[in-house]
Amino acid sequence: MSGFVGYTIKHYQLEREIGRGGMATVLLARDTLRNSMVAVKILSPTISGDSRFVRRFQREVDLLSRLKHPNIVPVLDYGENRGLIFMVMPFIKGETLQDRIDRGEISAEERQRWIRQIASALDFAHSRGIIHRDVKPTNVIIDTAGNAMLTDFGLARMVEGSNTLTGSMLLGTPAYISPEQGRGAKVDARSDQYSLGVILYLLETGRLPFEADSPMGTVLMHIQEPVPRPRRFNPKIAPAVERVILKALAKDPEYRYPTVGALYQAYQAALGGASVADLQFPTEAMELGPVLRETEEPYWAPRPRAGESEARRRGWLTPLLLTLSLAAALWVARPWWLDPVRRLLPGLNARPTLVVLLTQPPVGQATRAPTPSPTPAPPVVSPNCPGLEMRPPERVGNRVTWSLVNGTDNAQKLISLEPSFPAVNERLTQVTLGDEVISYGEQAGQLGLIEEAIPAIAPSSVVPLSLTFEFSAAEGPYKLALEFEGGCRLDGQW
Repeated sequence: MSGFVGYTIKHYQLEREIGRGGMATVLLARDTLRNSMVAVKILSPTISGDSRFVRRFQREVDLLSRLKHPNIVPVLDYGENRGLIFMVMPFIKGETLQDRIDRGEISAEERQRWIRQIASALDFAHSRGIIHRDVKPTNVIIDTAGNAMLTDFGLARMVEGSNTLTGSMLLGTPAYISPEQGRGAKVDARSDQYSLGVILYLLETGRLPFEADSPMGTVLMHIQEPVPRPRRFNPKIAPAVERVILKALAKDPEYRYPTVGALYQAYQAALGGASVADLQFPTEAMELGPVLRETEEPYWAPRPRAGESEARRRGWLTPLLLTLSLAAALWVARPWWLDPVRRLLPGLNARPTLVVLLTQPPVGQATRAPTPSPTPAPPVVSPNCPGLEMRPPERVGNRVTWSLVNGTDNAQKLISLEPSFPAVNERLTQVTLGDEVISYGEQAGQLGLIEEAIPAIAPSSVVPLSLTFEFSAAEGPYKLALEFEGGCRLDGQW
């Protein structure tokens, strides 16, 4: 495309190239009629030579030329010249949002203003039936006044119908692609919301939610992998803001916000101090342990060096896991190897003697009392349920599990189940007793048990009772009330 520098398309004199992408090249040009500078986007000959694309382009760009919004870069002119398709837009001095992100830390005021402006532009376009399909920082221009303007509306849709393009060109940008786009499914305005959610995640944490060694690997992560909690990478994020981001990044569009405008309203409410319970929505996330301390990984931490994967940066993890696995195997198999050693070395059978050396601390140095171990919560019992107990729950991923102990000689049949859990986990998918699914449900309260299942605990046994959520389980509090035949009831809170 640089060969066109110095040429004239209609009344636009092409002066120099200012941008290049997979589908188009952008050149700075002078509009000789208005004596102003404009940006001329010339589409790739690969797509502009497709007759089906040309027809789609003429139809779509006519709609785009009427899309007038202060945060949308308008289309001033369009047409075909020398067999090439072109669009003309105002030349906006500034930098892309990606340039601004790469340049350094972004203030909270800038972050909030840009999200508001991008959301306003998308909401406006969606209300007129136009979906962007490729929302990403390089398609957001920050002008010299510090305002965000969204560009390249509809270009991805224009190339969708081309006969000559491969599927890889239709995927959009892997780092910001929605799961439904990655699957090649039908998309709507909620796909743009997902991409905006990725931008919000990046602005709040300084990193992308998914990065793989290949573009297709990144797409598959968007489709399959739960979203890592933003507060793991930036502990300063309010829990309610984290929930807003995670809802926008739900795999299923049905669980996102109904509109981008609703997303922004929830974001503003969270910034204004609304609690997670006030927002009243479920979230989806990967459980990655406690929130990091600021000294462990700073906000806006450096990215991996070029060509260096995350796995390579953490190459110490594999040897550590192998060492722990070997130690565990030796411990489990200790009767096999320890008994022969004891027979060879009788001294090992003697009771060990603990020798304690007592020394006085140096003068002026205070001794520190040992940190007491946390007292485990006692099991829940009831005078009406002799021999039955419910042990405190364990939380792993999206599942919370209690151990039910039947110390009686009779099977104990469960007839009623009444859980209560945090609002952020309101999408309960199923309840299992041992290996049997005994209930399905989406909310707290008394749950109906499946008649075909026999929710009974065998005599002298310990059986796990698990609540499985669609999203990552919260820390608590949890309440659980169980009623058995004969009037026995166990009721606990943790």
